[in-house]
Amino acid sequence: MSKPMRVLFSLLLILFVSASVWLSFNAVSRPTYEYEEQENIGGTELSGLVFSGFNGNKTTADVRVYHPMIKNPDRESAEDEAWIEDTTRNIVAIDRFTFVSDENMQYCYIGPDVQYIDEQAFFGCFALRAIYVDEANPYFTDIDGVLYSKDMKTMYLYPTYHISHLQDTGVVPVGYYDDGKHVETFEVPEGVERIATGCFYKTWGIQQITLPSTIKELGEMAFFRCQSLKLINLPDGLEKIGSDTFSYCFSMVGALYIPDTVEEIGHHAFYKCLDNGDLKVYLGAESEEDIILGGRWLPKHDNKLKSIDAEFGKTRQEADDYNKSIAVNEEVA
Repeated sequence: MSKPMRVLFSLLLILFVSASVWLSFNAVSRPTYEYEEQENIGGTELSGLVFSGFNGNKTTADVRVYHPMIKNPDRESAEDEAWIEDTTRNIVAIDRFTFVSDENMQYCYIGPDVQYIDEQAFFGCFALRAIYVDEANPYFTDIDGVLYSKDMKTMYLYPTYHISHLQDTGVVPVGYYDDGKHVETFEVPEGVERIATGCFYKTWGIQQITLPSTIKELGEMAFFRCQSLKLINLPDGLEKIGSDTFSYCFSMVGALYIPDTVEEIGHHAFYKCLDNGDLKVYLGAESEEDIILGGRWLPKHDNKLKSIDAEFGKTRQEADDYNKSIAVNEEVA
Protein backbone atom coordinates (compact mmCIF):
# COMPACT_ATOMS: atom_id res chain seq x y z
CA MET A 1 0.00 0.00 0.00
CA SER A 2 1.38 3.42 -0.97
CA LYS A 3 1.94 6.11 1.63
CA PRO A 4 -0.97 8.31 0.44
CA MET A 5 -3.28 5.29 0.64
CA ARG A 6 -2.09 4.48 4.13
CA VAL A 7 -2.76 8.06 5.22
CA LEU A 8 -6.23 8.00 3.66
CA PHE A 9 -6.99 4.65 5.30
CA SER A 10 -5.85 5.97 8.69
CA LEU A 11 -8.01 9.07 8.36
CA LEU A 12 -11.06 7.00 7.45
CA LEU A 13 -10.40 4.68 10.39
CA ILE A 14 -10.15 7.63 12.78
CA LEU A 15 -13.41 9.09 11.43
CA PHE A 16 -15.15 5.73 11.80
CA VAL A 17 -13.97 5.24 15.38
CA SER A 18 -14.88 8.81 16.30
CA ALA A 19 -18.35 8.44 14.83
CA SER A 20 -18.88 5.16 16.71
CA VAL A 21 -17.80 6.74 20.01
CA TRP A 22 -20.06 9.74 19.42
CA LEU A 23 -23.07 7.55 18.60
CA SER A 24 -22.42 5.31 21.60
CA PHE A 25 -22.10 8.29 23.93
CA ASN A 26 -25.33 9.81 22.69
CA ALA A 27 -27.16 6.51 23.02
CA VAL A 28 -25.95 6.08 26.60
CA SER A 29 -26.60 9.69 27.53
CA ARG A 30 -30.22 9.77 26.36
CA PRO A 31 -32.47 11.24 29.03
CA THR A 32 -34.81 8.88 30.83
CA TYR A 33 -37.91 10.81 29.73
CA GLU A 34 -38.24 12.59 26.38
CA TYR A 35 -41.06 14.94 25.40
CA GLU A 36 -41.76 17.23 22.46
CA GLU A 37 -44.47 19.56 21.27
CA GLN A 38 -46.21 18.24 18.15
CA GLU A 39 -48.98 19.27 15.82
CA ASN A 40 -51.38 17.00 13.94
CA ILE A 41 -50.39 14.12 16.21
CA GLY A 42 -50.85 10.74 14.55
CA GLY A 43 -52.61 12.34 11.60
CA THR A 44 -55.25 13.84 13.87
CA GLU A 45 -55.85 17.51 14.52
CA LEU A 46 -54.54 17.13 18.06
CA SER A 47 -51.62 19.31 19.15
CA GLY A 48 -49.72 19.42 22.40
CA LEU A 49 -47.06 17.77 24.54
CA VAL A 50 -46.14 14.24 23.44
CA PHE A 51 -44.31 11.56 25.43
CA SER A 52 -41.87 10.65 22.65
CA GLY A 53 -39.11 8.58 24.25
CA PHE A 54 -38.29 6.53 27.31
CA ASN A 55 -34.89 5.18 28.37
CA GLY A 56 -35.77 3.26 31.52
CA ASN A 57 -33.69 1.51 34.14
CA LYS A 58 -34.22 -0.64 37.23
CA THR A 59 -35.68 2.31 39.14
CA THR A 60 -38.42 2.97 36.58
CA ALA A 61 -40.72 -0.03 37.03
CA ASP A 62 -43.69 2.34 37.42
CA VAL A 63 -44.24 5.06 34.80
CA ARG A 64 -46.79 7.85 35.07
CA VAL A 65 -48.08 9.56 31.92
CA TYR A 66 -49.80 12.54 33.51
CA HIS A 67 -47.30 15.41 33.41
CA PRO A 68 -43.74 15.55 32.07
CA MET A 69 -41.06 14.30 34.43
CA ILE A 70 -38.20 16.70 35.19
CA LYS A 71 -35.08 16.34 37.30
CA ASN A 72 -35.72 17.32 40.90
CA PRO A 73 -34.02 20.74 41.39
CA ASP A 74 -34.19 20.34 45.20
CA ARG A 75 -32.55 16.92 45.34
CA GLU A 76 -29.86 16.85 48.00
CA SER A 77 -29.24 13.13 48.54
CA ALA A 78 -29.83 9.74 46.94
CA GLU A 79 -32.88 9.31 49.15
CA ASP A 80 -34.64 12.23 47.45
CA GLU A 81 -36.68 11.64 44.29
CA ALA A 82 -34.50 12.04 41.19
CA TRP A 83 -37.49 12.95 39.03
CA ILE A 84 -40.65 14.91 39.81
CA GLU A 85 -43.71 15.87 37.75
CA ASP A 86 -44.01 19.29 36.20
CA THR A 87 -47.69 19.82 36.98
CA THR A 88 -47.83 23.01 34.91
CA ARG A 89 -48.03 20.94 31.70
CA ASN A 90 -50.15 17.97 30.63
CA ILE A 91 -49.23 15.09 28.33
CA VAL A 92 -51.79 14.61 25.55
CA ALA A 93 -50.25 11.73 23.56
CA ILE A 94 -47.81 8.81 23.59
CA ASP A 95 -45.78 8.52 20.42
CA ARG A 96 -44.88 5.50 18.31
CA PHE A 97 -42.21 3.27 19.88
CA THR A 98 -41.98 5.47 22.98
CA PHE A 99 -41.40 2.41 25.18
CA VAL A 100 -40.07 0.09 22.47
CA SER A 101 -38.36 -3.04 23.88
CA ASP A 102 -38.19 -1.59 27.39
CA GLU A 103 -37.14 -4.27 29.89
CA ASN A 104 -37.92 -2.50 33.17
CA MET A 105 -41.40 -0.96 33.10
CA GLN A 106 -43.96 -3.17 34.85
CA TYR A 107 -46.86 -0.76 35.36
CA CYS A 108 -47.92 2.27 33.33
CA TYR A 109 -50.44 4.84 34.57
CA ILE A 110 -52.27 6.89 31.92
CA GLY A 111 -53.53 10.32 32.95
CA PRO A 112 -56.89 11.96 32.17
CA ASP A 113 -55.51 14.27 29.45
CA VAL A 114 -54.00 11.61 27.18
CA GLN A 115 -56.06 11.64 24.00
CA TYR A 116 -53.89 9.62 21.61
CA ILE A 117 -51.77 6.49 22.07
CA ASP A 118 -49.98 5.11 19.03
CA GLU A 119 -50.74 1.41 18.62
CA GLN A 120 -47.03 0.61 18.68
CA ALA A 121 -46.16 2.79 21.66
CA PHE A 122 -45.55 -0.25 23.92
CA PHE A 123 -44.05 -2.51 21.27
CA GLY A 124 -41.93 -5.29 22.80
CA CYS A 125 -42.34 -4.29 26.48
CA PHE A 126 -41.92 -7.80 27.82
CA ALA A 127 -41.85 -6.84 31.52
CA LEU A 128 -45.13 -4.92 31.31
CA ARG A 129 -47.80 -6.36 33.62
CA ALA A 130 -50.63 -3.84 33.47
CA ILE A 131 -51.71 -0.45 32.17
CA TYR A 132 -54.01 1.57 34.40
CA VAL A 133 -56.07 4.46 33.00
CA ASP A 134 -57.38 7.33 35.09
CA GLU A 135 -61.17 7.02 35.36
CA ALA A 136 -61.52 10.63 34.25
CA ASN A 137 -59.91 9.90 30.87
CA PRO A 138 -62.63 10.17 28.18
CA TYR A 139 -60.61 8.38 25.48
CA PHE A 140 -59.17 5.21 27.06
CA THR A 141 -59.97 2.73 29.80
CA ASP A 142 -58.62 -0.49 31.24
CA ILE A 143 -60.09 -3.72 32.56
CA ASP A 144 -57.75 -5.49 34.99
CA GLY A 145 -54.81 -3.68 33.39
CA VAL A 146 -55.71 -4.45 29.74
CA LEU A 147 -55.97 -1.31 27.57
CA TYR A 148 -59.10 -0.43 25.55
CA SER A 149 -60.66 2.62 23.93
CA LYS A 150 -63.24 4.26 26.18
CA ASP A 151 -66.11 3.04 23.99
CA MET A 152 -64.67 -0.50 24.20
CA LYS A 153 -64.64 -0.84 20.42
CA THR A 154 -60.85 -1.19 20.16
CA MET A 155 -58.64 -3.43 22.25
CA TYR A 156 -55.22 -1.78 22.29
CA LEU A 157 -52.92 -3.92 24.39
CA TYR A 158 -52.76 -7.13 26.36
CA PRO A 159 -49.53 -6.68 28.37
CA THR A 160 -47.09 -9.49 27.67
CA TYR A 161 -46.48 -10.25 31.35
CA HIS A 162 -50.12 -9.78 32.35
CA ILE A 163 -50.41 -13.25 33.86
CA SER A 164 -47.98 -12.21 36.59
CA HIS A 165 -50.20 -9.22 37.40
CA LEU A 166 -53.25 -11.47 37.65
CA GLN A 167 -51.38 -13.70 40.08
CA ASP A 168 -50.11 -10.73 42.10
CA THR A 169 -53.65 -9.38 42.48
CA GLY A 170 -55.20 -12.77 43.29
CA VAL A 171 -57.35 -12.96 40.13
CA VAL A 172 -55.48 -16.16 39.24
CA PRO A 173 -53.92 -18.32 41.99
CA VAL A 174 -50.14 -18.56 41.95
CA GLY A 175 -49.10 -21.74 40.17
CA TYR A 176 -52.55 -22.16 38.60
CA TYR A 177 -51.06 -22.91 35.18
CA ASP A 178 -48.16 -24.99 36.47
CA ASP A 179 -50.13 -28.14 37.35
CA GLY A 180 -50.75 -29.20 33.76
CA LYS A 181 -54.52 -29.17 34.29
CA HIS A 182 -55.22 -25.58 33.25
CA VAL A 183 -54.27 -23.52 30.24
CA GLU A 184 -53.93 -19.78 29.92
CA THR A 185 -56.93 -18.28 28.13
CA PHE A 186 -58.36 -14.84 27.42
CA GLU A 187 -61.83 -13.76 26.37
CA VAL A 188 -62.08 -10.49 24.45
CA PRO A 189 -65.19 -8.62 25.69
CA GLU A 190 -68.32 -8.35 23.58
CA GLY A 191 -68.50 -4.99 21.82
CA VAL A 192 -64.86 -4.96 20.75
CA GLU A 193 -64.69 -4.48 16.97
CA ARG A 194 -60.95 -4.22 16.42
CA ILE A 195 -57.82 -5.83 17.86
CA ALA A 196 -55.06 -3.25 17.46
CA THR A 197 -51.64 -3.68 15.89
CA GLY A 198 -49.40 -5.89 18.03
CA CYS A 199 -52.04 -6.23 20.75
CA PHE A 200 -50.96 -9.74 21.88
CA TYR A 201 -47.43 -9.46 20.42
CA LYS A 202 -45.27 -12.32 21.73
CA THR A 203 -47.66 -13.29 24.52
CA TRP A 204 -46.06 -16.69 24.79
CA GLY A 205 -48.26 -18.48 27.33
CA ILE A 206 -51.78 -17.99 25.96
CA GLN A 207 -53.23 -21.16 24.43
CA GLN A 208 -56.78 -20.10 23.71
CA ILE A 209 -58.29 -16.71 22.82
CA THR A 210 -62.03 -16.18 22.46
CA LEU A 211 -63.11 -13.40 20.11
CA PRO A 212 -66.48 -11.64 20.46
CA SER A 213 -69.29 -11.79 17.91
CA THR A 214 -68.75 -8.07 17.31
CA ILE A 215 -65.18 -8.38 15.99
CA LYS A 216 -64.56 -6.91 12.53
CA GLU A 217 -60.80 -6.48 12.20
CA LEU A 218 -57.63 -8.14 13.46
CA GLY A 219 -54.76 -5.66 13.17
CA GLU A 220 -51.27 -6.25 11.85
CA MET A 221 -49.15 -8.54 14.06
CA ALA A 222 -52.06 -8.70 16.51
CA PHE A 223 -51.13 -12.25 17.60
CA PHE A 224 -47.55 -12.31 16.29
CA ARG A 225 -45.53 -15.16 17.83
CA CYS A 226 -48.18 -16.25 20.30
CA GLN A 227 -46.30 -19.51 20.17
CA SER A 228 -48.56 -21.45 22.54
CA LEU A 229 -51.80 -20.44 20.82
CA LYS A 230 -53.63 -23.58 19.68
CA LEU A 231 -57.21 -22.59 19.10
CA ILE A 232 -59.01 -19.44 17.99
CA ASN A 233 -62.51 -19.11 16.56
CA LEU A 234 -62.99 -16.43 13.90
CA PRO A 235 -66.65 -15.31 14.17
CA ASP A 236 -68.96 -14.48 11.28
CA GLY A 237 -68.81 -10.73 10.74
CA LEU A 238 -65.01 -10.57 10.75
CA GLU A 239 -63.97 -8.51 7.72
CA LYS A 240 -60.18 -8.14 7.76
CA ILE A 241 -57.13 -10.09 8.93
CA GLY A 242 -54.02 -7.89 8.84
CA SER A 243 -50.51 -8.64 7.70
CA ASP A 244 -48.52 -10.98 9.97
CA THR A 245 -51.55 -11.27 12.27
CA PHE A 246 -50.79 -14.89 13.23
CA SER A 247 -47.17 -15.16 12.08
CA TYR A 248 -45.13 -17.70 14.08
CA CYS A 249 -48.18 -19.04 15.94
CA PHE A 250 -46.69 -22.43 15.23
CA SER A 251 -48.74 -24.43 17.76
CA MET A 252 -52.08 -23.92 16.00
CA VAL A 253 -53.96 -27.15 15.35
CA GLY A 254 -57.13 -28.33 13.70
CA ALA A 255 -59.21 -26.63 11.03
CA LEU A 256 -59.20 -22.83 11.18
CA TYR A 257 -62.39 -21.55 9.59
CA ILE A 258 -62.20 -18.15 7.89
CA PRO A 259 -65.80 -16.98 7.36
CA ASP A 260 -67.01 -15.65 4.02
CA THR A 261 -67.47 -12.21 5.61
CA VAL A 262 -63.66 -11.79 5.53
CA GLU A 263 -62.87 -9.51 2.60
CA GLU A 264 -59.08 -9.27 3.00
CA ILE A 265 -56.18 -11.28 4.42
CA GLY A 266 -52.83 -9.48 4.63
CA HIS A 267 -49.43 -10.76 3.56
CA HIS A 268 -47.80 -13.45 5.73
CA ALA A 269 -50.93 -13.53 7.89
CA PHE A 270 -50.32 -17.19 8.88
CA TYR A 271 -46.58 -17.41 8.20
CA LYS A 272 -44.82 -20.27 10.01
CA CYS A 273 -48.04 -21.62 11.55
CA LEU A 274 -47.12 -25.18 10.63
CA ASP A 275 -43.81 -25.73 12.41
CA ASN A 276 -45.25 -27.60 15.42
CA GLY A 277 -48.99 -27.77 14.89
CA ASP A 278 -51.19 -29.53 12.37
CA LEU A 279 -53.27 -26.75 10.86
CA LYS A 280 -55.81 -26.78 8.06
CA VAL A 281 -57.26 -23.58 6.60
CA TYR A 282 -60.91 -23.65 5.56
CA LEU A 283 -62.37 -20.58 3.85
CA GLY A 284 -66.02 -19.71 3.38
CA ALA A 285 -65.07 -17.79 0.21
CA GLU A 286 -65.74 -19.85 -2.90
CA SER A 287 -62.42 -19.03 -4.59
CA GLU A 288 -59.39 -16.72 -4.52
CA GLU A 289 -61.34 -14.34 -6.74
CA ASP A 290 -63.79 -13.67 -3.90
CA ILE A 291 -61.24 -12.38 -1.39
CA ILE A 292 -58.17 -10.11 -1.36
CA LEU A 293 -55.13 -12.20 -0.44
CA GLY A 294 -51.71 -10.78 0.42
CA GLY A 295 -48.49 -12.44 -0.67
CA ARG A 296 -47.53 -15.67 1.13
CA TRP A 297 -50.56 -15.40 3.40
CA LEU A 298 -50.83 -19.18 3.79
CA PRO A 299 -48.92 -21.14 6.46
CA LYS A 300 -45.55 -22.31 5.18
CA HIS A 301 -43.11 -24.91 6.43
CA ASP A 302 -39.40 -25.25 5.76
CA ASN A 303 -40.21 -28.72 4.52
CA LYS A 304 -42.19 -28.11 1.33
CA LEU A 305 -43.83 -31.50 1.65
CA LYS A 306 -45.61 -30.24 4.76
CA SER A 307 -46.92 -27.05 3.17
CA ILE A 308 -50.68 -26.91 2.66
CA ASP A 309 -53.21 -25.48 0.28
CA ALA A 310 -56.21 -23.50 1.44
CA GLU A 311 -59.57 -25.18 1.00
CA PHE A 312 -62.23 -22.85 -0.39
CA GLY A 313 -66.00 -23.16 -0.27
CA LYS A 314 -66.01 -24.73 3.17
CA THR A 315 -68.56 -24.32 5.95
CA ARG A 316 -68.08 -23.74 9.66
CA GLN A 317 -69.82 -27.04 10.32
CA GLU A 318 -67.18 -28.87 8.30
CA ALA A 319 -64.45 -27.21 10.35
CA ASP A 320 -66.25 -28.06 13.60
CA ASP A 321 -66.70 -31.67 12.53
CA TYR A 322 -63.03 -32.00 11.69
CA ASN A 323 -61.98 -30.50 15.01
CA LYS A 324 -64.27 -32.86 16.87
CA SER A 325 -62.77 -35.80 15.01
CA ILE A 326 -59.30 -34.95 16.30
CA ALA A 327 -60.56 -33.74 19.70
CA VAL A 328 -58.86 -30.37 19.29
CA ASN A 329 -61.29 -28.66 21.70
CA GLU A 330 -60.60 -31.18 24.43
CA GLU A 331 -56.88 -30.70 23.94
CA VAL A 332 -57.01 -27.07 25.04
CA ALA A 333 -59.98 -27.28 27.43
